[in-house]
Amino acid sequence: MNPINHIKAVGNSMALLCVTLCLTSCAFTSCAPVVQQDVQAPQEEYVVNTSVDLSSKLGKPVYLSSLIAEYGSAQAAFAAVINFGKVVVDFYADWCGPCRALGKALEKLAQERSDVLFLKVDVDQFDDIAGRYGVRSVPTLILFKSGSQVHKATGFNGETSLRTTINNHL
Repeated sequence: MNPINHIKAVGNSMALLCVTLCLTSCAFTSCAPVVQQDVQAPQEEYVVNTSVDLSSKLGKPVYLSSLIAEYGSAQAAFAAVINFGKVVVDFYADWCGPCRALGKALEKLAQERSDVLFLKVDVDQFDDIAGRYGVRSVPTLILFKSGSQVHKATGFNGETSLRTTINNHL
C-alpha cells in the first residue's frame, strides 16, 4: 500500500503521531529517514497548454492546486511545470512540521533564484502524482531540468543544505 494512502486509511491518528514526533524532537527532519537519490521517474504524455506564462510565476512558490483551472487537470499542470526549465517540486503535507520549515526556506530561495520555478504539491490532495514519483515520506524534493528528473531528496536539513543542493543540480 502506498504510504500516503495508508495515512488516509488510518485517519488522523497516524498524522497526529507524525506531527507529535516531528514537533517534539529537533532530530526529525522528515516523517521518514533522510534519503537522497538521483533517479529518473517515469514520464507520461499530456497535452500542454502553452498559452500559460509560467515565467510570471517565478519568485515565489506556486501551489499545484492553483494551476488546475489553467491546465484542466493536476496531471497536465504538473507536466507543464516540470517541462518549464529549472524546477523544484516540494511534495509536502499540511500536518508535517518539517514540511512547514522547508516551505519557509523555499519561499526565501524562490526570491533569490528567479531562474527556478518552485512548485508545491500536497501529497494528501495529489497522491496519484506523489505515488508516480515514488514519494514515500514528506517532505520530498524533486529537482527537474527541462522535464528530466535530476535529483530527489527526502527530509529537510536546513536552508544552507537546501541552497547547496539546488545550486549543485540546477
